[in-house]
Amino acid sequence: MKVNSGFSLIELTIVIIILGIFAAVAAPMFINTASDARVANVNTLKGALLSSTTLVYSRASIQGVEKERKIRLD
Repeated sequence: MKVNSGFSLIELTIVIIILGIFAAVAAPMFINTASDARVANVNTLKGALLSSTTLVYSRASIQGVEKERKIRLD
């Protein structure tokens, strides 16, 4: 009786091909995710800057030193 002690070359080749197909499908998803993260980071920075300008203007308004001319940032 012959005892099998591992995988054949064909089985290993099929598994490698399947893993390659999965990687080819998944790679663009991860690349797009990195781009989306960068866009979200910039939008977060924009929100923080707008919030800080609002706080500065509010403080100036309370102290009575705000100017008549306003600059829109959005």
